[in-house]
Amino acid sequence: MTDDYAAITTSIMAAVQVIATVQFERLLREWTTPVLTSIERRWAAQDTVIARLKAGEEPTRQELATLRETTLLHRQAAGRGRNDVLKFGITGALWATLSLLIVLTIARILRWSATPHHGPAPELASFVFLTTMVSVGALVLAVIVGVLARIGRNAYVDDNRQKVLRDHLEEVNRRLIAYGESLDTTPAGDDGSSTTGAQTGG
Repeated sequence: MTDDYAAITTSIMAAVQVIATVQFERLLREWTTPVLTSIERRWAAQDTVIARLKAGEEPTRQELATLRETTLLHRQAAGRGRNDVLKFGITGALWATLSLLIVLTIARILRWSATPHHGPAPELASFVFLTTMVSVGALVLAVIVGVLARIGRNAYVDDNRQKVLRDHLEEVNRRLIAYGESLDTTPAGDDGSSTTGAQTGG
């Protein structure tokens, strides 16, 4: 193994390590942010409706519409999160193994470089070559797994959307279902009033 070979392979592995770290951090944010955001929005919509009920008032159509939308969005986000557990687990394990392999290999290269009058070390050269190829291959594999996971997630979300509408909800959500059913029979304007009369008059 030559000094130039050691420098080149070390640079490649370091670049793969940086890319893998960035991709892992991005995946973590992509996995958690939508779920956390949807939870906060759903809580806010529920609190608004609950406050109305505690005051002995009926929730407005707009408040129910907001609750209905945030409930659907939350269930979709939660479904995507559960589906992404596999992708996250595979990518996380791959990233950890890859990082350990790269760190150990670079440590061996540094030890070889620090040895006075170091020899060619053909076994180390072969190990470094194998680690470099595995690192690059693992990075490509992570991209492929991510694409396949997104395809599977879309199919899961579509199925989950159908199940959401059949769920048994509690008091607040029963009112939400009644509102959703009313949308099929009573067209409404932006102010929540029926537009049947306007359509007849037009």
